[in-house]
Amino acid sequence: MEELLLQAGRQSLAQVAFWFGPLFFFAWLMQKTAGFFERIVCMTLGVRGYMLLFGWLGASVHELSHAAVALLFGHKINRLKLFTLAPDTGKVGAVRHSYDRNSMFQRAGNFFIGVAPVFIGAAVIYCAAMILVPQILAGSIGRPVGIDAVIAAWSGVLHGFIRYSQWSGWRVYLFLYLAFCIGSAMRLSRADLKGAWWGAVILPALVLGVNILEISMFSGPVITGAVSGFMAFACNIMVFAMAVNLLMALPIFILSRIF
Repeated sequence: MEELLLQAGRQSLAQVAFWFGPLFFFAWLMQKTAGFFERIVCMTLGVRGYMLLFGWLGASVHELSHAAVALLFGHKINRLKLFTLAPDTGKVGAVRHSYDRNSMFQRAGNFFIGVAPVFIGAAVIYCAAMILVPQILAGSIGRPVGIDAVIAAWSGVLHGFIRYSQWSGWRVYLFLYLAFCIGSAMRLSRADLKGAWWGAVILPALVLGVNILEISMFSGPVITGAVSGFMAFACNIMVFAMAVNLLMALPIFILSRIF
């Protein structure tokens, strides 16, 4: 039993580090980029102008991300407000949810609910690219997570836009609009981070339990192997979305310096 616990503990520590370490790093970068987007546009158009032109969609995706993941973890949605034109209060949308505090699964879900806008926002940008401008995806994803993947994603997106031959069409402009709206809202509020923290406390214990179950019942990493594959794919999507956001940040930064 002691050997089982030691093996499961070592595996759990490594998995938590490799599953969530890169995601936290990319989420932090996207948080900074989104904040930059919002500040620059608000300085130019005003807060109300930003919300009317771009913020309504980003805020809606942000709150729907919280709600969707809350339902996925068995939480009850008590109140959902996608968007409001009262940004002076510091709140542009809200999700109120309740859960069974005796359920470790539902408590761990608070982590994923809190950080959902960053990951689902990245997934929506990726899906929009697949549908509208699939050319820019070539060479930008599919590499092992690391600095090489970040450089490859950024250069892949840049070359994809340079090679893009249909600038007279509407698809590329719709994608840029969607990417900007969603990318500028991929920020986590203090309430989001507070909720995620309580889930993060439970998460290592849940991973440990899965490893104990897996070692006891299976001959290989059946559950954690599937999770590892999913997390690697999620990291690739995050890298792609971050590359798109950084690419869009450059002209915005230059224009803000000129004007």
